[in-house]
Amino acid sequence: MVDQELLQALRGVIREEVHSAVKEEVHSVVREEMQPIHERLDKMDERLSNLEEQVALIKEDTAITRETANALVEWAERVSVITRAEFPVEHIEKVQ
Repeated sequence: MVDQELLQALRGVIREEVHSAVKEEVHSVVREEMQPIHERLDKMDERLSNLEEQVALIKEDTAITRETANALVEWAERVSVITRAEFPVEHIEKVQ
């Protein structure tokens, strides 16, 4: 009986060792296979960050342009009162 118990214990240890080795090998292969995907995602993150910065600049420029256009409309309204000439312009509202 002792030999059977020893043999069974050795089988358990061997099974755990093999399982652990296979598991580590699978993790290694998965990491290796995933590396190009991670690199590509990093590049996409970088491009997305650049786009977000550009959009922020465009929003800022749009706000400046809207303010300037509205200032010109106000000027045109004042001029039209003096000259009695009407200018077909309206204030620009902020677009969300």
